[in-house]
Parts: sequence; structure tokens; C-alpha cells
Amino acid sequence: MKDPAGNFGASICAGIGEGGKYKFLRVHKKDGQTYALFRITGGPGLNYHDHFLSADEDGSIRIQDTYIYLAGENVSALMGRAAAMGMGISAALTTNSKDAGIQAAFTQAIRSGRPAEALGEYEKLSAPVKREKLMLLMRLDALFQLGDMSAYLKAIEEYCDLYPDDPSLDLIVLNGLVLSGKYEELRHALDRLQAQVGEDPYLDILRANSFASEGHFVRAKALAISALDREADLQDGYWVLINVALGERSFDEVTRLFTILHDKWGIYPTDLETVPRYAEYVKSDAYKVWLKSNPR
Repeated sequence: MKDPAGNFGASICAGIGEGGKYKFLRVHKKDGQTYALFRITGGPGLNYHDHFLSADEDGSIRIQDTYIYLAGENVSALMGRAAAMGMGISAALTTNSKDAGIQAAFTQAIRSGRPAEALGEYEKLSAPVKREKLMLLMRLDALFQLGDMSAYLKAIEEYCDLYPDDPSLDLIVLNGLVLSGKYEELRHALDRLQAQVGEDPYLDILRANSFASEGHFVRAKALAISALDREADLQDGYWVLINVALGERSFDEVTRLFTILHDKWGIYPTDLETVPRYAEYVKSDAYKVWLKSNPR
């Protein structure tokens, strides 16, 4: 498959290399055109790419453009604005060579994993460029990397205020709703997101996690199991089931699920004695069985 936007393809590979997962969901038709939908998890959160496909004369498949759900736009539109900003041109069509240099430094700092430096560069930008969607999205990424959740939540609110009708909002707000414990609002956002992207078992994992966080363990377990029946390699689903088992004090089930994580992905949970939510589990006979079967 050919990708005419080489930098975009490189960014996908970089995300996978940093622990992200790029999962093919399906090929579908829209307005008579063929698209391939992929899901991205990891890093600052959930995203989807919908690749517009065409066939060359030799039969090879080419990606003509990609709709990025987290941005609510096609790559071509984002790259066009990024190029304009690289020349110091904002959405208001004002030219500012100083902004161009700062924007380049801001972008490089984020890509290099230096969020504090990136945010310092962001503050130097002129007001119109600060309000550009691409700049705001990268700022959210930097705040998430930095772990400043208070500023992160405030930045989400600012994004929503500036772009209240943007199709990206239901993805943008997910992390904020989880961090704020607004689980009913989260589920409404997931319903709207599913209306956009269609069927995806991962959305049921997020719903299950919200119910588990509220103590609704029966509903959480049913949703997680249903999602895993449809996509067996959804690792997050097993962590939801572990949270459910801890809540129900089903410690033998916790050990069984840890064994699955170990056998399927080589995951070995460590330092459980220091994690408050495992306090009762580590006192149980089931934990002794886990340690005996999986010595450190």
C-alpha cells in the first residue's frame, strides 16, 4: 500500500513503536468510495484513521487521503494548514516569520518527548496561531505527556469553547470525562462516537471500564466479555475484568486473569503490594498461588 504523505506514515510507525497499537477494523464504502478504517490506542488516547483508497494501473492500492477522527479533518487539510503556518501564515492570513520559527520549535519538542519545552514555545506564539486547531491538539498532547492533568482538563475546555461544533469533540473529551469521573457523560460521548465510526469492540471496553469505576460490576463484566468475544486480543478488556474481580473479591479470578496476561503477552504484574486496590488480593491464598506459579 502506497502512502503519498510520507511524514504521516512515519508518525503512525512512531506511535506503534512507543507502545501504541494500530488495528485494522474494516473496509467500507462511503459515497461510492472505498475506505479502510483503523483504530489507534496508546499515547494520549483513542483515535481512528479512515484511509481513502484507490487502485493504480498496476493494481497496487494507494492511500489518497486520510480522515483523522481526533482532528475532525483530512490529512490533506491539516498538512495544508501546517504548511501555511510553516510559512508564518495563520488562519487569519497574517504573516509572521517569528511564529513560523516558534511553531517549528514547538513541534520538534513534542516529537522529541520534551513537553515542558514544547509548552514554553507554545506560550510564545501569537494569539491567532495559538487558537489554530493543530496547535491546540499538539498542546493537549504535550500537557498529557507532562502529566499536568489540571492544565490538560482546562485545555480540553478551551478547545471545546473554540470549536463547539467540531466532529472531533467526542474523542477529544474522553480522557477528560474519565479523569473527572463523569461516567454517564462519557458513555453518551461513546454512543455519539460509535454513530460516527460504527461497530468497534474497544468502545465497549471503555463503557465496561466506566461501569466498573461506578461499581456496576455485572454490567461491566458482560460488556468486557462481549468485547473480548469479538476481538480476543483486546488486552485492556482483561484489565477491566481484573478490576471487576477485585471489586467482587473474586481473587481466584484475578489470578486466572493474570495468568492469561502472562501467557498471551508476557506481562508480569509487579509491586502489587504497593498498589492500594490490590491490598486485599495480596493477602489472599490466590495471590500465593500466583507467586508460586510465576516466581519473580
